[in-house]
Amino acid sequence: MKNDFSVLMSLYHKENPNYLRMSLESIFTQTIEPSQVVLVIDGPIGKELQDIVNDFSIKYPTLDVYPQDKNRGLSAALNIGLEKCKYEIVFRMDTDDICYVNRFERILKVYEKQPELEIVGSFSTMIDEVGTEVKGMIAPTTQDEIYRNVWTCPFIHPTVSFKKSSLLRVGSYNPNSGPRQDDYELWFRCVENGLKCKNIDEPLLYYRFFNDSVDRNNIKVGWWRAKVGLKGSWRCKCPLIAYVGVCYPLVRACMPSFIRQLMYKMSDKINPRTN
Repeated sequence: MKNDFSVLMSLYHKENPNYLRMSLESIFTQTIEPSQVVLVIDGPIGKELQDIVNDFSIKYPTLDVYPQDKNRGLSAALNIGLEKCKYEIVFRMDTDDICYVNRFERILKVYEKQPELEIVGSFSTMIDEVGTEVKGMIAPTTQDEIYRNVWTCPFIHPTVSFKKSSLLRVGSYNPNSGPRQDDYELWFRCVENGLKCKNIDEPLLYYRFFNDSVDRNNIKVGWWRAKVGLKGSWRCKCPLIAYVGVCYPLVRACMPSFIRQLMYKMSDKINPRTN
């Protein structure tokens, strides 16, 4: 099994230093360590975050850091980092999530058995702000299911790995995709271009969820979600239910905060993405 691969991350000033440290530790204590970790610092960060980055850079020479003079947004930062990735297989990782210890090894074995694959994601375990396990998060597993459900955002973004050449071929991340739509817009283009993909049916990442996550999905975010979803669903020939589903976040965002929270809890009970 050829083990050369890169990990792609973006860091900005609002990250919790403890989360960053735990995230990086989970990367460098894997059963198979990465050949390269690309960390794009998306604008100036505070001393505490910078000290953590410096500590890991000294300890792990495979950590390549690319500071930016200003905050450019997640999609732009990831595109900068992707160009710096030296290897064809690239793992995404967020700076507040934690890898299962065998994440990289498990996914590399999938690529070894199915070298035609271009995107491989996995299930995850949702954790809260203090690291307590909340629930499992699942996703469609087969390519047919992913294509059919692309309007639901069929990958859990920080669990994803992909082939660099394939992502570049479809245009990589779009900085104009709108707030919090960085991966959602990308998956439509990946499906539209016929990329070969799957999610494996086991959790390989602890995905951190915040109490204010629902409130972050405001009217602006809901509007962009609907805009991206409607256009993508049309291009990918999604079923009629998709056109209703992609507008639901906008409807929810228009409600008062307590109703938004209630709607989220109600929809979560029937959400096929949780278990």
